[in-house]
Amino acid sequence: MIESNLQMPDAASNAHQVLSRDALERFARDLAARNEAVDDSEQRWIALRFASALLSALEHPGEQAFIEQMLVTLRTPAPKPVEIPSRPVKSGLAHWQELRAKALLSGRDSNEATIADAASACRLSRSHFSKAFKQTTGRSPQCWLQEYKIEKAKALLLDGMAIADVADACGFADQSHLTRLFTRIAGLPPARWRRNRS
Repeated sequence: MIESNLQMPDAASNAHQVLSRDALERFARDLAARNEAVDDSEQRWIALRFASALLSALEHPGEQAFIEQMLVTLRTPAPKPVEIPSRPVKSGLAHWQELRAKALLSGRDSNEATIADAASACRLSRSHFSKAFKQTTGRSPQCWLQEYKIEKAKALLLDGMAIADVADACGFADQSHLTRLFTRIAGLPPARWRRNRS
């Protein structure tokens, strides 16, 4: 007889079991026999190795701890398989990519920084970068950059800087370029916007 004190995973107290050598041998042989019906070759291999180890342990009286561990293993529920989505989850830029792209685009004037430069800095193709940037920020890189420049222009206008100087400081080709974009985004030309805020 082999006695086994097992801590069951679903029980609060120890379960004391007395198992006969014959019962364990029958179990090991049944496990090996049932294995033949298993379609999965990996599962078949595991079951055969398990049954073989159990039969081998039964031949040595000093293998009580090993047998107990095998019994615990048999009673432990198998983990649920991880579900893999059928199609890949779409994602935007990683946080470091977003920070790097925004720093690059906002740190230079528009004549130097390009979308291709930002894509390269993020280790992405230009098209993938543009899609990921839009998914992350809600705006295309070009729209984000234009809005950033207009916000910068607003701050400089409130500081009293001349409109032509604001256009130059924000990377616009000239004052009329700033005025067109400012009017489209802010709803008013720069001079009128500044007067309304003063």
